[in-house]
Amino acid sequence: MKSTDTANEFLTVDGAAQLVGMSHWTIRRWLEPSGKLTRYRAGSRIVVSRSELLELVKPKKEEIQNGRS
Repeated sequence: MKSTDTANEFLTVDGAAQLVGMSHWTIRRWLEPSGKLTRYRAGSRIVVSRSELLELVKPKKEEIQNGRS
């Protein structure tokens, strides 16, 4: 995988939390079975898709228009 290829990049729970500026507990709550974020395994580690995480935290257009970003 090239370093610029972020479409299939995976992050640990702690790495995901750091990326979006949230607690690792928040990321864990978003994992299945809540269904907000898909959980993957990399050996014994739980990882999440970077692109899926960023899509989840991206402000929605209608929320921005309503002043709820």
